[in-house]
Amino acid sequence: MYLPNFHVIFSFIYVGGATIMDLKCRKVPNPYILVGIWIVLFTGDFKNCCTQIILVAILLLPLYSLHIIGAADLKIMCVLAGSVSAIFAMQVFIRALVLTALAAGIMKIIFFVRSEKMRIEKFPFTFPVFIALFNQVYK
Repeated sequence: MYLPNFHVIFSFIYVGGATIMDLKCRKVPNPYILVGIWIVLFTGDFKNCCTQIILVAILLLPLYSLHIIGAADLKIMCVLAGSVSAIFAMQVFIRALVLTALAAGIMKIIFFVRSEKMRIEKFPFTFPVFIALFNQVYK
């Protein structure tokens, strides 16, 4: 049986909290993100955490500049990278993108079958990130 370490447990709690905030308020406050980064930097290897955070920020910054992801999504993935690793964070990110695309496709089919106009609303990306995190750890 797999027993997760502190950083994996922290990731679940952190992304779960961000998901709840995003679903309730449609926003993840910056102080929440700063506390997450602070906890990650000072509970692990500082140099390694900084490297992981910068690497993920560099990889995801083009997607943010193209408005594919939001600023909070970028920052949450950076905290996840600093907590576990950049490779882990990118695997979770790719799974979350696939889940988001599947959810959007299913919603489009439902609206097409009902012959209704589809109202495009912001789909909170933190929910698929939480599901993908769970899937990545317990595959």
